[in-house]
Amino acid sequence: MYIAETVHPDIRASLTSLPGFAFSAGLSIIWILGYFWSYVAIAYVATIPSILLLVSFCFLPETPYWLIENGQEDEAIKSLTFFRQSSDNINDEINEIQQLHLEKEADKSSKSWTWTFSRFCSPTFLKPFSCIGVLSTLSTVNGNNVLANYITEFMEEAGSDIDPSVGPFAIGILRLTIVGIVPYFVQKMPPRPSFTLGFGLKGLFMALIATFYYFNDIDPKAAKMFNWTPLVMFILIYGVRTIGKDYSSAI
Repeated sequence: MYIAETVHPDIRASLTSLPGFAFSAGLSIIWILGYFWSYVAIAYVATIPSILLLVSFCFLPETPYWLIENGQEDEAIKSLTFFRQSSDNINDEINEIQQLHLEKEADKSSKSWTWTFSRFCSPTFLKPFSCIGVLSTLSTVNGNNVLANYITEFMEEAGSDIDPSVGPFAIGILRLTIVGIVPYFVQKMPPRPSFTLGFGLKGLFMALIATFYYFNDIDPKAAKMFNWTPLVMFILIYGVRTIGKDYSSAI
């Protein structure tokens, strides 16, 4: 919300995808550091971003939209000036925010709660809300977030000759690399096909992991030659997951 109400409209769509990139980058960095440091050291290090965030927000102004809505026009002008170059003409943008506020107030006064309720029950609202809700739910309950915590256990059970701690480290390196590439491609590729392809590949890789453990339970000796499967599949899953997650913010 803070990004949407402070950045210029011309770059607003690009910057609203920034939290997804930051989430992937932060998680990857923690996984990489976890290969070298203990969980106690990681816990201390993880407090630093929270402290920096708290301190940073003490020096940032409130959003122009909120200030206009609360009758603080002078402060809104100062806030918008802070987020724009000094040469930018902010008068048009301030007028646009004021106009939006007036339209919102007019809507509040002219529409009753029954109209609002009927609006929420209309297909215009329910159809996109349902689509987004279903997509978000399915992308969350597919188990990837939980399985990420057990990568080392998966590798140990597979009898992999690779050090299990290498798994999170390798995935962290891959995701950190992809995070630097995705911002370029996210503007070049259609979101819907890319989102579909990303989650389709994740489903395929998860199926291959399940298949490996199925045959591993039946004949561990025969499956030993494929004990690299969990690590490789998890690396691929979290590679496409980074792309799929970033595109999901556009849906």
